[in-house]
Amino acid sequence: MTKKKVSPGTKIAFLPKLDTFLEKHLSVFFTLSILLTAILGFYLFELRISEGGDDSFYIESAKKFLDGKEWPGWHGPFYPIFLSWMMRIFGFKLLAFKFTSYLLIIGSQIFFYHTFRRKISSTVLVISLLLMSVCAELLYFGSQTYTEAIYLFLQSALFYMVIRHYFDIEDHIKLIIKKWWVVMIVGGILFLMSITRNIGIVALGVILFYLLIEKKFYLAGYTLAGFMLFRLPFSLYKKIAWDISSANLGGQLSEVLLKNPYNSSLGTENFGGIVDRFIENSEIYLSRLLLLASGIRPQGYTGTSAFVTILLYVIFGAGIYLAFRKSKVMKFTGIYIGLALAATFVALQQQWGQMRLVIIYVPLIFLFIPWTMLELVQSKKLRFLQPLIVLMLFILFFRLFGLSVNKARDNNEALMKNLRGNKYYGYTADWVNFLKMSSWAAKNVPEESMIASRKPSMSFIYGEGRGFYGLYRFPTLPADTAFNRMEQMNGEPVIINEIKLKSSGIPRQLEYGMKREVETFISAGDTMYSIYYFSDQTRSAYLAVLQQYNLNYETGFDFLKIKIEASGKPGIAVVPDTLINLLLRNNVDYMIRGNLRLNPAQKTNRVINTVHRYMYYMEQKYLGIFSQESQIGTDNEEPAYLFRIHWERFGLKED
Repeated sequence: MTKKKVSPGTKIAFLPKLDTFLEKHLSVFFTLSILLTAILGFYLFELRISEGGDDSFYIESAKKFLDGKEWPGWHGPFYPIFLSWMMRIFGFKLLAFKFTSYLLIIGSQIFFYHTFRRKISSTVLVISLLLMSVCAELLYFGSQTYTEAIYLFLQSALFYMVIRHYFDIEDHIKLIIKKWWVVMIVGGILFLMSITRNIGIVALGVILFYLLIEKKFYLAGYTLAGFMLFRLPFSLYKKIAWDISSANLGGQLSEVLLKNPYNSSLGTENFGGIVDRFIENSEIYLSRLLLLASGIRPQGYTGTSAFVTILLYVIFGAGIYLAFRKSKVMKFTGIYIGLALAATFVALQQQWGQMRLVIIYVPLIFLFIPWTMLELVQSKKLRFLQPLIVLMLFILFFRLFGLSVNKARDNNEALMKNLRGNKYYGYTADWVNFLKMSSWAAKNVPEESMIASRKPSMSFIYGEGRGFYGLYRFPTLPADTAFNRMEQMNGEPVIINEIKLKSSGIPRQLEYGMKREVETFISAGDTMYSIYYFSDQTRSAYLAVLQQYNLNYETGFDFLKIKIEASGKPGIAVVPDTLINLLLRNNVDYMIRGNLRLNPAQKTNRVINTVHRYMYYMEQKYLGIFSQESQIGTDNEEPAYLFRIHWERFGLKED
């Protein structure tokens, strides 16, 4: 077939001209994009662990797996397993773990380039590469020990194998068998994606769906078999080596459908609730987080827009329509983005709206949206818009570049100080003191004693690999549950108003002697009541003390139930012995009490008080059970303390 010659007077359209130019210099732009990623990624590099604790949890999980103590089943096991290999090679080196993410981000971009080169227009490829290379939100994960970097790498590797190899396999058993190595690699990547993040299983569904609509039924079957070839031995290994059964898909689905993942008693969502979740998540992730990542929304923007969300859906829908007509590559890409985002919007709770949950799809969105916009203006009537769209996309590139440069400048001082050995620089005073205390405790507390911490994975990192026991929440009971439990006990309860007890004038020695027999504390509105079951030996003596100091008390729960109902608030019960037994079972002999801010951006009197509450209620029953061992930070500098628990003083544990 001969090429159609263009006469000297014929005017070549803008996009073909630009494509020709960029195709000639494609390697230059690819190199530029890698350099931008590497340079900006370095200056945006964070050596600190985030205060949220998820990234430190992955490292802690890797250490426990390496030591044979615990299977990393939280979210997905592959990343902790991968980190355990890094740990085995480099030792416990935070820089090595983070630098691995840096390399994975660059690796994902290299795969991305080689996947789409000569499969789409050079203009779209160059624009998407440049946008990726300067997107600060994306580069952020190049220095974090989250799953995003490794997932992006696996996702890019999957696209490379599918687009470069799978598309060419004909649906014939003999031809598929000849390409067995391709099927094996794709099955292996799909398996790794599925055990890196739960949402990764959608990638398998996308490929099967795509092959079925392409009528490649045999290849779809072999793809599923290739996936199971890795999945089944993995499940068998978990069962034999760790005594862990495969995940129950029904159970996982039930968790996804819960109205509140932290309170299953609220039940599951109905169809209307799922639709509402999908709509709200669409607005959160598309009109806010995606546009934040793109540099269109200003940093710190917290609003959402139904109009912008609908507009993006219209553009995406147009892209899918055009892809089905014009490009197998973009058809697969569009199906992947669409199904992955749909599953994300259905599965995630609205309160979880985080950039990291959508950032893994941003490189593909940076490809698909520009491709769609430029395809929409291919007709003669709309060609005049082509230069404008390209100009807008390059303006977006320079805006993202400017934002990344500003963030890099802001990060530079902390990065330099961290690299020079000041591992606490960049944290607020409350965190500095807490982390320093974690380090001090790890070195000075006997190895056989467990140390409790509100942020155990952070303590683990700065304690250089020593394990801490996590006090993630303060154990309480609904008042009704506590009443039912106490009604089964022998004896008659004695119920006392705590405020009146403190002001009654009863000597502290007598008060705390009496408190040794407290069973439960229950709140009724803003008032706390203590409930006692005195022994036969002490009952008459303590009741005489209450009468002597004119302190009224009740002996039936009806009084307290009426108080709770009248307050309009749910009654909350605290059982001191529950706290005691929990710590005893886990061999906890020390506790770190920090002053971590409730509002991270502002120093106030409001702090995360989980450990404070533990200690308060334990001391209510066992006065003198704690002694302060160390303090880091002065009293007005949000100090952190280490307390020893003296179980032996009360015969709770042998010394």
